[in-house]
Order: sequence, then C-alpha cells, then structure tokens
Amino acid sequence: MAKRTSIRHLLNTTRVPTAAEADTVRQIIEESYGELSKLRNQVDAFRNKLSNLLAKCELLEKRIEVHEAIVAPIRRLPQEVLSEIFLHCLPSRDNDLNIFPFKEAPLLLCRVCSYWRVIARRTPPLWSTLTISNPYSYYEGRASFSGEAMGATKWISESGSRPFSVQVEFARLDEDLGYYADNEYENGVNGVLSAIENSSHLWTSVIGDAPHGAISRLIALMNSGKTPLLQKFDLTRDGHAENYFDTLKMSDLSMRVISIHGMTVVPDFDGATLLNIHTLCLTGSQWSYHSLSMDIFWECMTYCPNLQSLTLRIGKECQTPIHIVEHSHLEVCTLYFMGDVDPGPSLDRLSLPMLSKLAIFMEHGSQVGHWPHLAELLDRSRSQVTHLRISGLHMSDHNFGQVLQSAPHLVSLRVHEFLTTEEIIKALTVKEQSKCLCPRLETIYFSGCEGVAWQSVRDMILSRWGGLLAKDDDRSNRHPGMVLQEIVIHTRDREYRTMAAVDADIQQCIRDGLELSGF
Repeated sequence: MAKRTSIRHLLNTTRVPTAAEADTVRQIIEESYGELSKLRNQVDAFRNKLSNLLAKCELLEKRIEVHEAIVAPIRRLPQEVLSEIFLHCLPSRDNDLNIFPFKEAPLLLCRVCSYWRVIARRTPPLWSTLTISNPYSYYEGRASFSGEAMGATKWISESGSRPFSVQVEFARLDEDLGYYADNEYENGVNGVLSAIENSSHLWTSVIGDAPHGAISRLIALMNSGKTPLLQKFDLTRDGHAENYFDTLKMSDLSMRVISIHGMTVVPDFDGATLLNIHTLCLTGSQWSYHSLSMDIFWECMTYCPNLQSLTLRIGKECQTPIHIVEHSHLEVCTLYFMGDVDPGPSLDRLSLPMLSKLAIFMEHGSQVGHWPHLAELLDRSRSQVTHLRISGLHMSDHNFGQVLQSAPHLVSLRVHEFLTTEEIIKALTVKEQSKCLCPRLETIYFSGCEGVAWQSVRDMILSRWGGLLAKDDDRSNRHPGMVLQEIVIHTRDREYRTMAAVDADIQQCIRDGLELSGF
C-alpha cells in the first residue's frame, strides 16, 4: 500500500493542495463514509431492538395498570362512600369561574368509567345545582359561550328528570363592562339560556347575577307558566344602569321568594291572593325613569297576607284610595322613596304587629319638620322592633324622641342623612335606669353631628357602656341601657378625635372592647 502524503499542514488553512495531497484527502473521505455506513447500520439495529423493548414495556405497564385496578382499594369502597367522595369533588366557583361544566364534577366523574357514571347518576346531591357562568373576562381574554352551553346541555341530560337549582354567575368586573359590546355579551348569555330553558319545569330556584336581557327572558318563562316548581327567584342585574322595565305576573306563581335588583319589575297581582310568598324584594334602580308606586305597596300588603320580608323602591304616590291594613306576618320592611313621595299618609293606615326590622330611605325627599307618622306607626303596631334604620327622613327632635319611645326593644339604631341634635344625644343618655330610653340598644350610628358638643356624646357613651358582651351572653343580666357595644358618630368636627384621644374614661372603654368610630 503506497504511503500517503501528509496533509496535516493543510488543515485549518486556505492553502491549495497539490495533486498528491488531493488524492490523499479523497481517500480519507471515502474511508470515512464506509465507516459511517457501518455505524448507522448498527444504530438502526439497536433502535429496532429498543423499539421492541419499549413496546414490550408499554404492554407490561398496561397489564400492570389493568390488574392493579382490580385490586385497588377504591374498588372495594361501598357505593355510599364513593358517593360521599364525589360530593367533595364538586367545584367551588368562587375560585375559578371560567371552567366549563364538562371539565369539572359531576360531568368529569361520569367520564372516568361506566361504573362511576352509574354511581354519579345515582347520587342526587351531585345534580342539585347547575351553575352557568361567564366564560371570559378582561384578565382571562375571550372565550366562547358555546362551551358553557354545551356543558350545561350535557349536565341536564346526565342529571335525569330530578328537580334542580340554577346558579347564574354572569356578573362582570367593572373592567369587563366595556371590554365587549353589551349586545355581544347578551347574545352569549341568551345562547346558554337557550340550552337550559327546556328544563325550566324542573327548576326549583334561580339565583345569581345576569344582564337585563337574561332576566327578562327568565321573567317571560315565569309569566308563561313554564316554571311550576320554582320557589326562589333572586337575581341582580349586571351591567350599567339603564331604564329597564318588566312586568311579572304574580297570579299564577306559587313561589316563596322573589328578589330582583337593579331593574324595575312591576308585580301584577290581578286580584289574586298569594299565600306562599314570604319574601318580596324589588329594589329597581334609582337611575331609572321607571319606578313603582305606593299602589304596589298596598297591593303587596293586601294580596300577600303571609309576607314576612318586603323591600320596595317607590317613586310615585298612590293613585287609588288608601284602606286600613293590619299585616300580621311582616317582620322585615325596607322602603326606598324617591323624589317628593311622602309615605306618611300611607304609614298612617298601616299596622305591623310582627315587625322587627324597619328601614326607610328618603332619596331626595322634601318633607321637613313635624312628621309624626313613623312614631305613630310604631306606637300603633306595638311590635318589638329591634333594628331601625332611617335615611334622609327629616323630622323634629320631638318626633324623633317619640320614635325612640315607641321602640323600647331597639338593639340597633342607624340614622343617615339626618341632622343629629344635642337634644337627641341627651335623650339617649341614661340618667335613671327605670326611665331609660331604648334600654337594649347595642349599636348606635348617627350622621350629621356637627352641632353636638363632645361632652354630650361622652356622657351618653359612658352612661350606656357596661363592658363587652359575647353573642351568647344573657343581656338581661345587665342593667337597663348598659349594653352598648358599638357607636359611630359621623362629624367633621376635629375636636371629637382630639378629645376622645385624651379622655381616659373613653380610652378605657375602647380597650375594654367598645367600638368607637366616625370622626
């Protein structure tokens, strides 16, 4: 074999090789290709062997998995235990509102195996509540409503024909309200409702937040008699304030709770008496041109004899003669009055012997001075009112004193948008326990205290402070008037803060547990 010409001096240079040097380079390349071909053949052979080995491993792993499942502890669990475990798999929508129903329990459990599907379908609590929610947000980005509709349809088909509640979670963050056009969002929500409304005969309650169009659609279902099992309807309108308006036919309903917030809904009783309803809340919107009249209030008093809780926003006076009503079941009453509506004449024709919580809000009201109607209502009813909240109700000190005298069982007194006078504070100061005004009063909230001297407030606090009370403490063990736990005095007078900070007795009360704020 001829001796090769050395080419080492040519490596990593730009020199041109001689003819002998070029022959040597070609020979080296040819030999290298031959060696590379042999190595590749060996690699292919090893790859084939490795593939065969990996395939055998995969088969063995599947065999192990199948046989381990046979002896798995979960297979020996009684169906009752497995059902209980399934219940703990139900998601908390507060944590993630953007998971479609078919990606979570109970639908996810039905996709594990046929046995689990049978058990899931035999566990009624798994199918007690269908949650439909907003699939996109400002932070998460766009997502399709079709997935939510598909999941809801599958949920209903798996649940069988058992009654269920509907949890509506279509509330948007403030950032989301302008992120998509309202009609686009409404169309998406309506698509989800279309997927479930054929099952409306199985609904027992509808609760949550939804845009106006969705609420109107659900009201239309109720008006058409397609919700015979519905007992509770509690929805808050999502979105910006608008002049939305709907009518709810009450005559064919057997519901116990109707609560609609953020849009005006006028109940149409059509002369029918509703014995089942015990909660009615129609707050409307203070920005809407549409509002309820005092006639609706009287219809509620007349046609709902078993009503226990009533909340209305009223913007129009009575158009029909007012009759005398004694409502023997109403315990909680919250009334918002807009514009120049004066509820006084209506209160004069009313008696509420079971009333325990009363709230009256006058929004832009014009009544001033002598206004005895509230005190006369409380005196006439002889009810044990424990919570009283008034706002914008301008009455004389004498009238306000009569209110307090007529409510000896008061536990909480909250007064907003009201000019609190020194006479009122002094009236609440305990001088003689036998003549104590509102002896059970634990919470006091006053606004507009600019004209009240700190000394008067201090005397009132110290006269009513008897130490911290736990929720289960027996209040009857305290002397009358000495159960005060919280007091809020709203004032812009900086003297209050200064005087309270240096008053040793007041600071001791605070250290002992008194909640004092507002200045």
